Amino acid sequence: MTSPLHALLSQFFGYLSIGTWIIVFVPQFIENYQRGSAESLSIHFLILWSIGDILNLIGALYQEVIYTTVLIDIYFLVFDAALLSQFAYYSYRTVAAARGQPPANPAKAQPPTTDESTHLLAPAADTPSLTGTTGTIVSAPDAVVAPSTPAPSLISQLVRTFTTLGGIACLSMLLTLYKQGYLGGHISDPVGGLLSDYGDDGASSTYFYWFPKFCAWASMCLYLGARLPQIAKNYVSQSCEGLSLPMFVMCVMGNSTFTLSVVIFSVEPQYLLVNLPWILGSTLTIFMDGIIFWQFHRYSQVAPKATAAAAMLTSPEVV
Repeated sequence: MTSPLHALLSQFFGYLSIGTWIIVFVPQFIENYQRGSAESLSIHFLILWSIGDILNLIGALYQEVIYTTVLIDIYFLVFDAALLSQFAYYSYRTVAAARGQPPANPAKAQPPTTDESTHLLAPAADTPSLTGTTGTIVSAPDAVVAPSTPAPSLISQLVRTFTTLGGIACLSMLLTLYKQGYLGGHISDPVGGLLSDYGDDGASSTYFYWFPKFCAWASMCLYLGARLPQIAKNYVSQSCEGLSLPMFVMCVMGNSTFTLSVVIFSVEPQYLLVNLPWILGSTLTIFMDGIIFWQFHRYSQVAPKATAAAAMLTSPEVV
């Protein structure tokens, strides 16, 4: 029998997990829109994640879980389709722009002809001189490129993300207190991880249905496998630029709060065995996201060094 405190905490973490998952894709969607590109994402990451969501929804329908889980799975699929459509649109636009470029004019590519009366190194009339008094090349004032607006630092992104999560936590607590009757609402059945169907006595259904369990285990493998192509893409490019750090922070928050909502509600072996695919999948996915966090930290240090080295190589020496 679950104590009232455990039921309340389980419900709170369940609502917090729902609120986090609802907005998990929004940061990456906005990031792609602002950059006009989705090339930082691995298409295999998106496809595997989407298939995992499809199997999760099928399993939820066959398992006859509470309706909120089904609605959330449908919402996931809608956002999966939106993110895939965004990726396809920006990819098509990039390819179309590349194909639409006019071919190079061979006549313009030929070097200018010179004769004995032509100075080989004579600058154009409207080009400022690039030689100083010592004959050393110096950079022209007009050649200085204004620095672009710096991207938000990892710290500022984390601050905004956790501020948002704090707001979701407050709303989750208010909703939990209302559902438990503390704010004038009616006492509802405990959430218990939002996976199993509960009866009037609040007892979890412990029946095993082979097809829903197959879908659960398969979706768990797909969620884990989806991280691998994204990790590999980041490693090959040595960059996480364009990838949304808040999205992965919210993934970790959603998975961790979900796991807490399950284990706080009950630690009975049969109950944990029923929810094992989701518990194991959430825990292992957190580990995979930890690798991506390390890549964000590692490549954020590499990028400034590479930029500075490139600037030293391309910038003329000033005397």
